[in-house]
Amino acid sequence: MRVTKDTIVKTGERFLNVEAVITDGKVKHPRSYGYPLDTPKKVIEADMAKAVKLYDMEKAQAAAAEETVKEDKAADKTIEALNGTKITN
Repeated sequence: MRVTKDTIVKTGERFLNVEAVITDGKVKHPRSYGYPLDTPKKVIEADMAKAVKLYDMEKAQAAAAEETVKEDKAADKTIEALNGTKITN
């Protein structure tokens, strides 16, 4: 994590610019957050922990959605293969 003081050019408002990187294996996901200058360390650390939890939840949801798409494609193939068929003795 890298924290610096920064300024919003348009308004002149100063803030803490927090740059963090969530690393997932070899893949890095940079994130940037802004906080008021008087934000306590524990608040920022808690937010970063929440960001990692959120990333993990989103990753799990994406995996579940991908599995659902695979199941739907398999079901579509079965439906296509069976629609219009007749079963006789």
